[in-house]
Amino acid sequence: MLFSTGRLTGPNSNSFPLLPESAEIEALVYGDLVVRAEADGVRSSPVVSEARLNALLAAWRSARLVPVGEPQPLPDSPVQVDVYLDDGSAPQTALLYPQQAAVKMLGQSQWWRLVNQEMQHLLPPDNTAAPASK
Repeated sequence: MLFSTGRLTGPNSNSFPLLPESAEIEALVYGDLVVRAEADGVRSSPVVSEARLNALLAAWRSARLVPVGEPQPLPDSPVQVDVYLDDGSAPQTALLYPQQAAVKMLGQSQWWRLVNQEMQHLLPPDNTAAPASK
């Protein structure tokens, strides 16, 4: 059931994982922040605490979405994130629209709404990312 909060609950929810469940994150690249998962932990440039980085990676791994229609008016100034996975696939670019809790994958027409957590959990600590260029 979809509540007014935009969250789905229950075992039969029709949400989809943001990332393939079988793949691990190798890197997240925001405007001014690069986060890399390494064998001995997680690192970033510029340096962010490991606890904050682990929370960021966990949020990306657990994020669930539902498809939604194209928002009107169209939002602007997304936060662009290039996502590198360990499954050999090409990097994907996610466009995050925090004001609408909306996500769009670059090059795809489908819009998505984040349903199991707040959008801020997918954003870099201290707002180090710049909006995507138009």
